[in-house]
Amino acid sequence: MNEESLTDKMDTEKDREIIFHLNNPSMQVNGRVQDIDGTGVVVPALINDRTLVPVRALVEALGGTADWYAAERKITISVDGEVLEMWLDSKKAVLNGTTLTMDVAPYIENGRSLLPVRFVSESIGCTVDWEQATKKITIKK
Repeated sequence: MNEESLTDKMDTEKDREIIFHLNNPSMQVNGRVQDIDGTGVVVPALINDRTLVPVRALVEALGGTADWYAAERKITISVDGEVLEMWLDSKKAVLNGTTLTMDVAPYIENGRSLLPVRFVSESIGCTVDWEQATKKITIKK
């Protein structure tokens, strides 16, 4: 199988594995290394014992969309029929119409929205593993 057809196959697969490392500007999507946001500046961060990641990179790697509504300071994530709404600097979230509370609020760093990775991932049907020794976050769908 040539490289192009392998890439096409990975892009159409339903199962996804996304790997982040704290303070690292790269991520892996199904084994392929790529820059998280194209700037090399925004990285996954640990805030109040919760890991926050740049949202768009995660959601698009899962085949979903992330929309920003500046007037409301709201992020809306849609993946496989799940709709999650969150507001910057607020611990309130709404998943498919049900209000939830997060441990830590989303915030903006260098123009990118960072959201709590476990909360977002599990809300949209993913599993999350944390490896303390290597500071690795693995998300599977």
